Amino acid sequence: MKECPLKPYQRGLYAFGECFYADERGYLEDSANEEKHQIALVMDRFARVLNERHYIFGGTDPLLWLEPGFGDGASTVKYIRSIAPWHKAGFVIYGSDIMPQSVERAAANFENIPGIPVRISEIGVRDAFTGANLALALCDFAMISHMVYHAQMQINGGMLGHDEVSRRMDRFISNVMDGLKDDGLMLGFHESRDSHLSGTLGRLFGSAMPDAAEQLEASAARLGYEMVSLPLHPKLHFPPLSDADLKAFEDVGNWKDYAPLSDQASWLKKFLFAVQASDGEKTGGGVGLQREGRLPEAIRFTRKLLEDNGGAIIVHAKMQAIPKNSERIALLQESFDAIEAGLPEISAKVTRAMQNAAVSPPRPR
Repeated sequence: MKECPLKPYQRGLYAFGECFYADERGYLEDSANEEKHQIALVMDRFARVLNERHYIFGGTDPLLWLEPGFGDGASTVKYIRSIAPWHKAGFVIYGSDIMPQSVERAAANFENIPGIPVRISEIGVRDAFTGANLALALCDFAMISHMVYHAQMQINGGMLGHDEVSRRMDRFISNVMDGLKDDGLMLGFHESRDSHLSGTLGRLFGSAMPDAAEQLEASAARLGYEMVSLPLHPKLHFPPLSDADLKAFEDVGNWKDYAPLSDQASWLKKFLFAVQASDGEKTGGGVGLQREGRLPEAIRFTRKLLEDNGGAIIVHAKMQAIPKNSERIALLQESFDAIEAGLPEISAKVTRAMQNAAVSPPRPR
């Protein structure tokens, strides 16, 4: 019988797809990632508050939605479901991703949102940092959730220098804002420098951008845009494992023994997503750390971080909004204050969503 080739993680390598997607038990795993549930609930409250203030949501025309870097579209679907009760006129999607397979998956997800009028106007493969137009029409709303990281981090794990990152950030934000109507709004969710994920594990042991939220703030300031921010603190839960398994992780040669949807594989994929790849896809990640003699240190550091936080790491992040019309800043600040007041209720709902997700394990694609 012919042996199946090893998956990238089994060889100690970082591969974006298997370390990110929920059905691979990567970063977005429903029963592990509080952030995706929290953002959906925050978006519900955000849309309700803006609807009450007659801004962005609640009009009689479909919302023109711009989203560069939408990944597989699963998160977009969650956001639209959250917003739909407060914008019943429907949605028209303009968006892109740099990975062709992501665009294919997103198209399938966008076409399957029961009960919500959604039309795909323009989606395709595009590098949103090149400065090209992001949509054929001016849009009402732009979502850039988790997109800013790629101003520095390449899909293969490589890194760009500070000056190039600043140029790419400014070009990207300018392009998004140019793609909005005069009263449009850009919204993003990104980690801040005190996050355990990119801000700590990525900074110490890999190549992840450690300060995406602060980079976005700096770019907005350089370009003359005002911003409103709200700190958020969701957790990323790792599967509980035996001391023997965790000790075995300190040698990348043992990683091949763990099946793709096992708890051990899920732990390793989340670890690899946190550190990304220190010097490219062929030698970065676990392989790079082992070559540098730092893999045992990285595994032990992660273990200690998890032990100190009840089996999870805290993804300190910020919800950030930039209106094209600066006169909307006061309204947005009021809206963010209303969301902050509702965070305890949202936290309780996140806990219930995580519990429900735990009884529905992912199925392999």
